[in-house]
Amino acid sequence: MPTERPRVTFTISKEQLDEVESFRFEEKMKNQTQAILALLRSGIEIYKEEQKNAPVEELDEDEKEAVKELRKLDGRIKIMAVGELKHIVREYEAAEAAKQINKEMA
Repeated sequence: MPTERPRVTFTISKEQLDEVESFRFEEKMKNQTQAILALLRSGIEIYKEEQKNAPVEELDEDEKEAVKELRKLDGRIKIMAVGELKHIVREYEAAEAAKQINKEMA
């Protein structure tokens, strides 16, 4: 029965294949695909966690705190939060520009 799922083809070294096979047998997985998918999921989770804890440089303390909070969010919620933040920044910039124009006209 053909699958609707996307297919990916890639090349790995003999050493990497040996590691996949060792993992597969240690974890008693049925096939290489299951082993590779498990390792991929694990790697993605580690990556996400590292990104949440990545250092924030050259920001003041409030900016660092905002970034840390944003990194806690996932998927659509993060997209919505960033969109709202961009909206707030645009409103702030427009208000500042209006102040500058009023100041110059006075």
